[in-house]
Amino acid sequence: MSKEQKQFDGINDPANYRRLSEPMSQAKAEEALGAFFEEFYELRNKHGIVDAYVIAKIIVEGDRGEGEVLSAMHCGNQLSRESMCAWAFGMEQSQRKQRIAELLVQHPSVKATGFAEIK
Repeated sequence: MSKEQKQFDGINDPANYRRLSEPMSQAKAEEALGAFFEEFYELRNKHGIVDAYVIAKIIVEGDRGEGEVLSAMHCGNQLSRESMCAWAFGMEQSQRKQRIAELLVQHPSVKATGFAEIK
């Protein structure tokens, strides 16, 4: 992992992403998710994280071709699940708006109505 990737604002590694995007069988996907969630639980305990939520996506190959399987796991207080997801959704929206605003500043020739107020 490079120094830039260790900033944890989303690790950008296109070659690794392409490798992980190779489809797997449904059985292999279920096995991989089970193992991942077990390790996620142990990692959460190891580092003393009270609540943790993970969403995972795997590309699968089935009878109808390629598809995506999404799954999620929460560890901790069940009452925190929804609020944690809502917080993450809002944070992602805020960061997307910020990226758009930064792009518009970098490229003033782009005309967009309504983006001037984004801070």
